[in-house]
Amino acid sequence: MKRAANGDLKKRAPIQVRKKGSQYLIKDGNATTEVAKRSGWKKIPVIVESTPAKTKRKPAKRKKAPPKTKGIDIEAARKSQNKLDAFLEKVLS
Repeated sequence: MKRAANGDLKKRAPIQVRKKGSQYLIKDGNATTEVAKRSGWKKIPVIVESTPAKTKRKPAKRKKAPPKTKGIDIEAARKSQNKLDAFLEKVLS
């Protein structure tokens, strides 16, 4: 940071904080903050992020297990379909 102050290096970006209750939490810039403290700085550049509005979250829906299926008798299904087709042909004619 001293070299950046002398113009030898690029200056660090402002730290990013978020307000939580009456305190501020550092989101980005922990190292910069620690160096500033140890160097005796009283102020450092800060970006305060806005706190998103609180929204109630719905609990996640659990997926239902697929229904258990039983094996189908193909021949019986064909007979039933044939009977249905014959019935519909009579009704619709």
